[in-house]
Amino acid sequence: MKSSYIKKHLLALEVSNKLDWKEFNQDALKALNKTTELTDYLKLFQDRTLKKMRPASVLIALIKQSDNKWHVIFTKRAKHLKNHAGEICFPGGKFEEKDLNLQITALRETNEEIGLVNQDLNIIGKLPSQITISQFYVTPYVAILENENRLNLSELIIDKNEVEEVFTVPLDYLIDSKNQKVVQQKIKDVSFSYHSIEYNDYIIWGATARMLVNLSKLLNKQD
Repeated sequence: MKSSYIKKHLLALEVSNKLDWKEFNQDALKALNKTTELTDYLKLFQDRTLKKMRPASVLIALIKQSDNKWHVIFTKRAKHLKNHAGEICFPGGKFEEKDLNLQITALRETNEEIGLVNQDLNIIGKLPSQITISQFYVTPYVAILENENRLNLSELIIDKNEVEEVFTVPLDYLIDSKNQKVVQQKIKDVSFSYHSIEYNDYIIWGATARMLVNLSKLLNKQD
């Protein structure tokens, strides 16, 4: 899959220099209304306050590996973390006041977590934002790693306080609908469903899987 094809089918970049997140946080229902794809598990929010929804962003980084195919970088979160411990996700994190926008947040967090240099990352688009069970409103950005040399994951400088492991999955596998499942579950008498993608011993689910489903819809569009 050529990079030009990927760029053609992605949404436009965010152009705002500064987002008014203080106003956004005052009415978290706006986040619910803006979300393009909500799954049944949001019923679990019924007993929670939604007034503390926090903005965040992640980076879906595409790299060419030794098989000359596009792969996506994932992290496995450290087991001691408060939110999503041990889960598979994209590098990223919460918006901070020093960040000009969420695109900067994604790049900064990726550099801090796994040591990817911002200058090597070419952001080419963003996907619909997602709400997580931990009350984050997450915007995913898509980037291509512009580096003539193949990325050696073992050479990455990983923040072990946040990340236990870094690995990649072929993009073709992730966007194949045959590998995307919808799982039904019940917690405290609340039935809900979530997307799940299994690859070897890894299970990618929840908001991360929903982002990949959205990505696959864009890349699989007919011209």
